[in-house]
Amino acid sequence: GGSPIDAVNPIATTLNCKGSSEVAKEQVLQLLSNDTDHRIKVIFTTGERSTIGACEAVAEADMIGKVAIIGYNTNETQLYYLKNGTLTGLIVQNPYNMGYLGVYYSGKILSGENVASIVDTGSAYVTRENLNSDEVRLLLDPAEFTKK
Repeated sequence: GGSPIDAVNPIATTLNCKGSSEVAKEQVLQLLSNDTDHRIKVIFTTGERSTIGACEAVAEADMIGKVAIIGYNTNETQLYYLKNGTLTGLIVQNPYNMGYLGVYYSGKILSGENVASIVDTGSAYVTRENLNSDEVRLLLDPAEFTKK
């Protein structure tokens, strides 16, 4: 209650699981149990632990396929939930660009050049359908993808 998002959509809310998948699970279970009209259609999470907790809650509430979960970042547990259909998609950062551009712009700063205060290093939307594409495999595991 009370956040700007509540004014736009009364069923939308923001929660803070404090980095705990268990807390996230309990929060999502509470949201789902209060949603007697089944108006919740999408849950967006902003971290690995909140994504896992949301997946566990949706599975426990028998809502797989009824509530889409969009997560952020990736780990083996999230990939498991993506493959089994609990998780709809993941927004995955580009680790190569993060490292390369970090070093590139650090060099520019050290030589006295001005650089933008924010640099977008890119991301990709990963789903079950594109999970095995070259682009996604390179993002998820560059060392494995580039092995000869």
